[in-house]
Amino acid sequence: MITKILSYKPIQTFLIALIILGAVFCIFTPNYLLFKLGARFAVQIMFGYLILGLGFLLFRQPRLMFTSFACCAGLCLYLKNAGNNTLIYPHPTNAAIVDVAHFNVSNHSSFTQEQDKVVADLLSIDMDIISFQDFNDNLALLNQLKVSLHPKYPYILESLQFSQYDLIVFSKHPIKKKDVFYYHPKPGNIKIPILRGCIQLEDNKQDIYFVTTYMQPPYNENGNFFENFKGQLDLMTEYTNSVKAPVLNFGEFNDVSFSSELVNFRKRTHLKDSRIFPGLRGSPVSHIFYSNPFICVGFREVKNENAEPFGIVGSYQLSTPL
Repeated sequence: MITKILSYKPIQTFLIALIILGAVFCIFTPNYLLFKLGARFAVQIMFGYLILGLGFLLFRQPRLMFTSFACCAGLCLYLKNAGNNTLIYPHPTNAAIVDVAHFNVSNHSSFTQEQDKVVADLLSIDMDIISFQDFNDNLALLNQLKVSLHPKYPYILESLQFSQYDLIVFSKHPIKKKDVFYYHPKPGNIKIPILRGCIQLEDNKQDIYFVTTYMQPPYNENGNFFENFKGQLDLMTEYTNSVKAPVLNFGEFNDVSFSSELVNFRKRTHLKDSRIFPGLRGSPVSHIFYSNPFICVGFREVKNENAEPFGIVGSYQLSTPL
């Protein structure tokens, strides 16, 4: 019965067109909310095409099968080219390495319910830079982090407005330069901070810059679809390109790394994505991007007991001295 239905040419034509349009809209996404939200699940759609193709193989539908497999391959190539082109992370050598951790406080209840345990876990990892965002009026946690992390991470760069846009960066190394810029989205009277700092490694006295922000979601209740998101990315591009040294760019970007906006942002800033391939579960929006001569030698998500990610950790090695 199913084989007969699928063999009917008008139905085949309709399904082929639907499958192809699904892949095309994931790659060339129109600036409409529904399409943008759907494109975030391009990884899941890609695997869906694979399963769909196997199903068509079972029902002996070669045209539908080849269409599904071709679209699956096309999405796979797109996602790979949009991300990190390496297949595996290289092994670290004796060159200098910068370890970075980034956490979104609002993504994990333990930040508010088990503060002592969280602080103990943070102290157990050895990072050069630890970033926190989105405190959302959690002053108790903020003060506890400052007190507890100060002996190991005595240097701080912060911008606090007691809102979701709060940023604070702890560093093991002195922060030589501190810059705080603001993006003013329209309409509204809020200001979104962009932090830029410079640390110096003790081993080779190399200046390392970092740029971080909390990106306004690509869509908002005022209907300014992607206007503010692109405006903030333009400002991030300007502040990143003005740095003539190795730079790490991290934060809550509120968009997947393979979106056309973030792919274009990385092209304009010559940054690379730390993720080799997007995960199958969910659509991660926390990212660490890095410039040459850095090489990413490790990247992982920090997950809670329910396997839900609430932070990311990356290791970046200087490949050649400047």
